[in-house]
Amino acid sequence: MTGIRCHPERSEGSVALGSEMLRCAQHDSAVTLTDSWINLLMTIIAPKEQQMIDQPQLPHFGTVLAEGKTKLIYAHPEDESLAYMVNKDQITAGDGVRRNELVGKSRWSTITTANVFRLLNDAYIATHFVEQINDVTLLVRRCTMLPIEQVQRRIATGSYLKRHPEVSEGTRFEPILVETFLKDDAHHDPQIWPEDIIGMGLATLSEIEWMAQQGRCVFETLERAWATVDVTLVDWWRTL
Repeated sequence: MTGIRCHPERSEGSVALGSEMLRCAQHDSAVTLTDSWINLLMTIIAPKEQQMIDQPQLPHFGTVLAEGKTKLIYAHPEDESLAYMVNKDQITAGDGVRRNELVGKSRWSTITTANVFRLLNDAYIATHFVEQINDVTLLVRRCTMLPIEQVQRRIATGSYLKRHPEVSEGTRFEPILVETFLKDDAHHDPQIWPEDIIGMGLATLSEIEWMAQQGRCVFETLERAWATVDVTLVDWWRTL
């Protein structure tokens, strides 16, 4: 189940936000992905947008553009620059090897994703988010995805320690550490570096630097939001 795993002194876990993941540490009590947790997210991240969409709106979808492990992307029938993103009740792990259905997960993913993107838009960080249509559907701008996963780390933990055993768990990174990985489930998303990205023709050096700078801006915006409820943002990753 997607949520936050808690321990007496410090908890670590992951909260799925559409195509993005956040790992947080929270002190005191355990938290799981429930109505109260979503209400907390809505209070922290989008105080101006706390209302739920009571009556489900049923948009007219165009053709299916793509289907992933946790969502479907539909064309907008009238505007080629837009698309509908529909979340599934599917949860996956291990590059999609393990999967199951969790009833209600699509609603939680949609609400939290919309709230995070509203927060970023309010901070003048450009995103693909346009609006939330209903409990499982977002209207977004059509973008071309780069097969790059960018990870922003504030605190050393998890897989980073396996690759860097010389670093102590809990080491704080100042400034935020940025890592990149190639999105390739068959090869378990291997780590890549700027010269690899340039060599594959995916981005120029200036574009890579811009992506890292934007990623740090996003991390710091989310970090400040979580800090208002005594939650530490440990790391965050997104597909570019």
